[in-house]
Amino acid sequence: MDDNTQNLICKVLDGTATSEEEKIMNELKEKHPEVQAELDAQKNIIDSFRSVGLPELDDSLQKEFSAGVYNKFERATGWILSCIGIVLVLGYGIYELIMHPDINAVYRIGMAALVIGFGLLFSSVLRGRLKLKKYDKYKEVIR
Repeated sequence: MDDNTQNLICKVLDGTATSEEEKIMNELKEKHPEVQAELDAQKNIIDSFRSVGLPELDDSLQKEFSAGVYNKFERATGWILSCIGIVLVLGYGIYELIMHPDINAVYRIGMAALVIGFGLLFSSVLRGRLKLKKYDKYKEVIR
């Protein structure tokens, strides 16, 4: 079977074949039974792939995963280590800026922007969480 026939089979199965190409395919199927066999085999493959799907995950699996002691510990440890790392890097940067006045002004401005930015973000998130906690209608809703 040549490449043109293979391309024509692909077009017909994809639904992109023109009416003229459909006509040529019908003629080929009548003249050559191996073309019909190839077309049927390709259709079966496509149908089998369409029937395969991803399993739907149940909410109970998510609850089970997030309720595990190890998972909670892992997540909390990750957050704690990340926060400690940020505090150490920022603290060391501030220390270096204070102790070494000969550091370039770009680094000084960058560190100041970083510290002020983190402070603003932290205070904004904290304020939002505290305000939301007061007026949350769905406190007892379990996801």
